[in-house]
Amino acid sequence: MSFFQTTPIGRILNRFSENLFTLDDKINLSLAQFIASVTMLVVLIIIPVMVNSLMLPVMALGQFWFFYVFKIYMKYAKQLLRLDVVNRSPLYNSFQETLLGLDTIKVMKNERRFTSILSNKLNKQQKIYYANNVCQRWLGVRVELVGCLSLGAIVTVGAIQIASISPSLIALMVMYMFQYNKNLTQFVQSCIEVQMVSTAVAAVCDYLDLPSERGITEDDPTVTGRVGPNWPEQRVSGHWF
Repeated sequence: MSFFQTTPIGRILNRFSENLFTLDDKINLSLAQFIASVTMLVVLIIIPVMVNSLMLPVMALGQFWFFYVFKIYMKYAKQLLRLDVVNRSPLYNSFQETLLGLDTIKVMKNERRFTSILSNKLNKQQKIYYANNVCQRWLGVRVELVGCLSLGAIVTVGAIQIASISPSLIALMVMYMFQYNKNLTQFVQSCIEVQMVSTAVAAVCDYLDLPSERGITEDDPTVTGRVGPNWPEQRVSGHWF
């Protein structure tokens, strides 16, 4: 029983609710979405380059700048995901303990104190949530900027080479650039989902690697209050206890 004595109940609830739900339902969808977004991103880069070779340096510079910004974003997104998991467990633990001791809290008239404790932990959790949203908006602005610059480059190249490039091909590249901008956003979302899945897998694997506790036998010296096989051996007040 040492595991339950040393592990907060909130952490156990988090492992067997959020993390297992991620492994059961989200992992297949997240990996499939990630593979699809990467494949579509490669296709959307290759097609404009095949139509016009002048788009090669433009797309290369756009991808280099995007992945540079994306690397900075993922560095902080990983930490925010870990903070979200770490701060969710004390919140669950405090809520569970409050429910179990609700009668005692009312008798001792400590409702305000426990309400304040839960509110502070919830506010701390919400700060991480808002910080994560700010990071996503920060990256979203730069993703939109990459798409707009790539689209502007296609229109500029098409206007310069209007005599040598068919208008239908220019329209094709413009259409794919609109999809390219949308696919960059999907790629970012899929990377976040994969990171969440990997965090859940690591959390569950920590429990899988825990050593098994030693069983208690009758000869264990820590066991106290043993009784004989014929207990009770005498009556008390005319009844067998």
